[in-house]
Amino acid sequence: MSPPNLVLTFEKPAMVMNLTLTDDKGKAIDFNFKASNDTKVTHQYKLPPFGNGLYTVNWTAMGTDGHNMKGAFTFSVGAEAKPAAQNHEGMKEHDHAGKDMDHSGHTK
Repeated sequence: MSPPNLVLTFEKPAMVMNLTLTDDKGKAIDFNFKASNDTKVTHQYKLPPFGNGLYTVNWTAMGTDGHNMKGAFTFSVGAEAKPAAQNHEGMKEHDHAGKDMDHSGHTK
């Protein structure tokens, strides 16, 4: 089962400028992301249902000091995730893509 939400948590308040979710073939999962001026620590986005597989989240954010940050992480639905490079500048170590995921990005 796919996670109901995508949650980004930063160490300090930030604005999410760009956010994408793609499957292992690079196909975008549309979840109606719209950039906003909301500067906060935690950002949550409702996700549509999607199938089993490996997914990648790419994000770009800006801190209140104007510092730009970007990163990416992967998670799997219904299968073991393959190791992937992760870039999480500005994010807390325990960030994940939804309440139904453990810290490695695997669904529970």
